[in-house]
Amino acid sequence: MIEQTHPQPASLAPAQQALAKPLLLALSFLGGFQIMALEVSGFRTLAVNLGSSVVVTGTLLTLIMIVLAFGYYLGGSLERLRSPRALCFCLLGACAYTQIVNVVLLDRVGDLGFELRDQLTGLEHLEVGLPAAFLSTLLYGPPVLMMSMISPCLIRLQSREPSADAGKSSGFIMSLSTAGSIFGTLLASYVLIPLLGVRTTVAATNALFFCFVTLALLMGSRSQQRRVLGAATIAGALLLALVPVARSEFQPTILQDTESMYGRVRVVSDTDEMGRNFVAYQSTLGYWHTVTYPDDALRSLPGSFYLAPALIEGSKSMLILGSAAGGAIRQAQQVLPELAITGVDIDPAVHEVAVKYFGVNPAKAKLVSRDARHFIEGDQEHYDFIIVDVYAGEFLPPHCTSQQFFARVREHLNPGGVVFINTNMYEVPFELPASGPQPTRVNRHLERTLREAGFQSIFANNFFHSAVLYTTPVSLDSFREKLLTVAADPSKPAATRAALGLMARTTIQAEAPRQDYRPFSDDWAPELMLELKSNHARLYAALADASLDQTLHPAVRVIRDHMLAERRAGVKAGAVKDAAALIRALNKVPDPVTSADIELAARYLRFDYEALGQLDPQTPWARLAASYARMYFAGNANDYEQLAVILSELTPSS
Repeated sequence: MIEQTHPQPASLAPAQQALAKPLLLALSFLGGFQIMALEVSGFRTLAVNLGSSVVVTGTLLTLIMIVLAFGYYLGGSLERLRSPRALCFCLLGACAYTQIVNVVLLDRVGDLGFELRDQLTGLEHLEVGLPAAFLSTLLYGPPVLMMSMISPCLIRLQSREPSADAGKSSGFIMSLSTAGSIFGTLLASYVLIPLLGVRTTVAATNALFFCFVTLALLMGSRSQQRRVLGAATIAGALLLALVPVARSEFQPTILQDTESMYGRVRVVSDTDEMGRNFVAYQSTLGYWHTVTYPDDALRSLPGSFYLAPALIEGSKSMLILGSAAGGAIRQAQQVLPELAITGVDIDPAVHEVAVKYFGVNPAKAKLVSRDARHFIEGDQEHYDFIIVDVYAGEFLPPHCTSQQFFARVREHLNPGGVVFINTNMYEVPFELPASGPQPTRVNRHLERTLREAGFQSIFANNFFHSAVLYTTPVSLDSFREKLLTVAADPSKPAATRAALGLMARTTIQAEAPRQDYRPFSDDWAPELMLELKSNHARLYAALADASLDQTLHPAVRVIRDHMLAERRAGVKAGAVKDAAALIRALNKVPDPVTSADIELAARYLRFDYEALGQLDPQTPWARLAASYARMYFAGNANDYEQLAVILSELTPSS
C-alpha cells in the first residue's frame, strides 16, 4: 500500500515560515492598538479641518467600519495571505503609507478637505459630510484595511493546524485584537494625544508597529543577508522622523500649537487686511475663537459687542460661559476695570494661553475650568451680566441650547440683569408666507426656547450674529437709545463707541416665533438641526417659490430680488456680496428714507466681507445702502476709525 502525503498546511508557526507563534499573536494585539490609535487621532484631525460635528464623527466611524468589514473579508479569503510573511510585508506597506500621509503630508491633506468644504458651502450636511468621507478614506482607508486583515488571516492559518480548535483559537485571537484596541483607545485619548499631539502620536505608534513587524520578519529569517537588510530598514524608518513635515498653505506664524484633552490649542500671529498685527486662538482652520490686537486691546470690535450690555446697564459683575482665550475678559479689564469677572471654559489649556498670549490678568478675573452647563448647575452666585459663548463654529453643544439650561442662566441673574449670546446663527432676513410648512430655522427654535425659559425681550444683531436678552419687557427704541447714548460719550474709548454705534444700527427686535417652532429641551435638542444652523439653501429656494408680498416696501423687494439673483448665481452667503449691483438697483427706487425705515435698514441691509467696488448711490435708499455697505466693510476690518466717520453720517433723515 502506497502512503499518500499532502503538503503541510500553513499555520501560525510552521517550520518553513519560522515565525514564532507569540510574535504573531502579539501582532494581532498591536494591530488592534494601531487601528484605534489612528481612529482616535482621526477625530482630532477631522475636527481641526472640518469641525467636531456629529456629521463629521459619524462619517469617520462609518468609513472606518466599512474598511474594517472589507479588510476582515480579505484577510480570511486572499490566497496570497497564506503566508504570515506576506501579511507582514503588507503591514510594512501600511506603515509607510501612514508615515507619509498621516505625518509628513498631514497638513497638506487636511487642506484638501478644507478647500473641498469651501466649494460645497451651502449644501447642508454635505459640505462637511463629503470632505469628512474624503479625508477619512485618504488618511485611514489603506492602513486600516491592511491592519484589519491581521486577525482573520491568523485565524485562517491557525484553523489549518490538525489539532486546532477553530472556535477557541478564533475567539482568543479576536480577544487579543480587541484588547489591543481598548489599550490603544485609552492610551491615545488620555496620554499620547494630550501630551504629544496628533502628528507625534501617529508617528510614534506607527514607528513602534513598523519596528515590531520588521523584527518579526528578521527573527523568522535564516538568511544573514536578510537580517542585515531588515536592520537597515528599521534604521531607515527611524530616520524618517527627521523628515520635515509639509506645512499647511493656510499656516500663519505659529506661537503655540499643542493638544489638550478637549482639542487643538493653536495660537497664531498674523496681519489683517490693513497690515495690523493680531494674535488669534484657533482650534479649527475655519473659525477664530479669540482675536486680539497686541498694540490695541480694543480694536477687535466683536469684543465690544460682547460687553455692550454691561456698558449700557452699568453692570458690576459678569460671568462668561465659554471664555476661550479671554478676548472679552481683556477688553472688560480695559473698559470696566471695577467689573468682577468670572470666566468659565472647559479647557484649562485655553486659560493658560489667555494669560500667556492674550493679556488676561488672572489676578483680576476668576478663571474656572469646567463645562458651562455643569458650572451653572452648581454655582450659587448671581451676576448683573452673563455672556453665553459656547456655540463654537460647527459645534453647538445640545446640553447648552435647552430650555432648562437657559432657565438656569436666568436664575443666576440679579434683578435687571442682561444676557448676551454669541449665537453663530446666520439667518435669511425674509419671511415666508405663514401658511404651510416652513424650512428649518434653528434661530427660531432658539428664540422660542429663550422665551419659554423666561426671557421677555430678545434683540438680535445682524452684523455680529448674536442676541441680547432681558427678563423684562424692553422696547427696541429704548435699547437702541441706550447704545447710542454710550456711543456718544466722549469719555469712552473710540473703539468702544464705534462698536456700540454699529450695534445700534444693526440690531433688530426678534419676532415671537410661531408655535410650531418647538423649543429645545434636555429631551429634544437634535444635533443635526443645531449643526445645520443656517438653512440658507432651502430657505432661499422656498423664498424664490413664494408669491411676492406686495405689501413689502419697494426697497425691500429690490433687496430680496437681488439676494435671490445672487443665490441663483452661486453666491452662498446670507448677505449681499455685490454691493455695487444692489446700489444700482436701488437707484431706481425714488422713495425717501424716513425715521421709520431704520428698522428696515437694520433688518435687510446685510453685506458680506467682499470689497465694495465702485459705489454710485443717487437716491436716498441707494445712499443708505452704500453707508451700510461701507459700515459692514469697516466693521469686518476692525477699522473703528473709519467706522466712526460712517456712523456720524447715518442719521434718520439720511
